[in-house]
Amino acid sequence: MSDNFQKGQILSNRYQLLEPLGKGGFSVVWLVEDTVSGTEAAIKIYAPDKGLDQDGLDQFRKEYGRTRGLQHPHLLVPDHLDILPETQSPYLKMRYCSNG
Repeated sequence: MSDNFQKGQILSNRYQLLEPLGKGGFSVVWLVEDTVSGTEAAIKIYAPDKGLDQDGLDQFRKEYGRTRGLQHPHLLVPDHLDILPETQSPYLKMRYCSNG
């Protein structure tokens, strides 16, 4: 996956990385435990090695805002957006689907 993230690491004082689930050209996906709720979730981290500039982060926030209210049984909709301060990499938290 990405050298920036390791099993057991905690993001945003809340999400403990359990295992990597996938990697693409622009993101990595981890199974996490939400230490506040005690539930598992998936976190997709964008631009994990280089982050985004301010314009990229603004665009990311706009896109998240457009999808936030969508509801459909066949859509996986993120329920939380945050930015890792160390790398300026945005991430989305969403429901974990064991079958992808």
